[in-house]
Amino acid sequence: MKSISLAIVLAVISFAESIGKTTTAIVNGGNWLTAGTWNNGLPAQGDIIIIPAGFTVTLTGPVFPTVDLRGAGVTTITISGTLSLFLGATIRLDSGDGDKINILTGGTINNGDNFGGSIFFGAGAGLNVITINVFGVTTTSPPANRPGDVNGPASMTGGILPITLISFSAEVLYDEVLLNWQTATEINNDFFT
Repeated sequence: MKSISLAIVLAVISFAESIGKTTTAIVNGGNWLTAGTWNNGLPAQGDIIIIPAGFTVTLTGPVFPTVDLRGAGVTTITISGTLSLFLGATIRLDSGDGDKINILTGGTINNGDNFGGSIFFGAGAGLNVITINVFGVTTTSPPANRPGDVNGPASMTGGILPITLISFSAEVLYDEVLLNWQTATEINNDFFT
């Protein structure tokens, strides 16, 4: 009987670990890659990650710093403050398992420098991978809302689109972004917005 109880306790502990933890930024201006920026250490896959209002968290490090949150559990990033991407920073999330980013009113994801950054939902480049690029512009005094900033309220998920893309491109044209795409198939799709 004791061995059965022990097995149940171990199963519950394993299940709790796979759910993840709530990780909240506690240092304004902290670097995502520094454990001390967060109340529960570095965020991991399956965590609920929170950047509170009034806080800025930067993702910076060597050129093209990457945070890979793909794997077990559903990862949710909630931004009420600011997430700044530096030096071509990349955040990778799973596509199709419920990973999401919620940017609440007053929250933003922005380009911290002129290299921009990316958020990938999926395994890599190719079809059915959603890429959100944050573009920067070179100015001596950047405006409050540079092209490419993503301001809340907004939500990003990696669900598979009901289309098959042949091509998709984005081009900065003056102070706007021109999107071009071509589809091979569209299932129950009426329009794009």
